[in-house]
Amino acid sequence: MNNPRNRTGRFLAVREDNDLIRVDWDRGITISDDDARQLIARLAELSPLVCGPMLVNLNGMVSLSRGSLSAFAGNLDISAMALVGHSAVDRLLAGFFIGVHRPPYPTCYFDSEEAGEEWLLGRRHLDRDCVLEPSTFEPVELSLPPEAP
Repeated sequence: MNNPRNRTGRFLAVREDNDLIRVDWDRGITISDDDARQLIARLAELSPLVCGPMLVNLNGMVSLSRGSLSAFAGNLDISAMALVGHSAVDRLLAGFFIGVHRPPYPTCYFDSEEAGEEWLLGRRHLDRDCVLEPSTFEPVELSLPPEAP
């Protein structure tokens, strides 16, 4: 690994020798706008010259703030994202992010790290000027309650 496994805020992020960035969120948390800012800053430290793929372990995440979802869809300099989870809530959060926020990089949900990593390693881009097509993942049909006033 190129960088030590340093914990930042409520997640652990590391860049591996193959340029894959792994992010492990703490178990059962709600992601705030500040968490998103910290991840974006950490990503710039880990991979300042490489636009690489990112594998994200949701770890039973409870929810994400609207600001964090927007930040992840608009401010991550990555080539592709694999969201890995094991619960119905993880799947719902991933589907909402992909279907509603439409990140500009290919994004897909997996129930195993191995499958996510295999999918990602075929989508590496080695420079910061990479131009990526919108996500090719078909969004999950979601039925969300109306927003409270």
